[in-house]
Amino acid sequence: MKPLKIVFITIILMVFSYQACQADQITDAIKSLQKAYPKFIWQKDTAVVVDINADGINDIAVLGYSADKAAVGIVSGAPLTSFKTKILDFNRGRDTQRGMCGKTAKLIIEKTSEAPKEALGEYPEGYRICDNCYEISVEDGLCDPMTIYWNYKTNELDWWRA
Repeated sequence: MKPLKIVFITIILMVFSYQACQADQITDAIKSLQKAYPKFIWQKDTAVVVDINADGINDIAVLGYSADKAAVGIVSGAPLTSFKTKILDFNRGRDTQRGMCGKTAKLIIEKTSEAPKEALGEYPEGYRICDNCYEISVEDGLCDPMTIYWNYKTNELDWWRA
């Protein structure tokens, strides 16, 4: 009975240690985004961890807001001593193709799929479906979500919307 108890306690400690490490990475990622893109107020509660470019290293995505723009910031390669930051920004509070209808949104991680081909009739440039390929859906609850993915042709973030 004691060995099982020790294994259980060890697993719990490992989970808490991982969560604390991930929280530190998110905090560091937000600091990096604030330094690189001070126009936006980065929202820690929106942060998600995903390997967006399928390089085997987790990246952190966070929503940020300014008066008229919303942005999804991606901090690549965390944990590293020097983060690589990228953003895609969108109009805020406007019903346009490159805009969020609502004032706030949430980020949802999804595996890449046939969805863009079904919605658009073709895949966006550089879009790839694979076991390790993910995209981030930006959902504001008012209009169709915008989907951010890694464009394997340009090696940059890109997006599509139905």
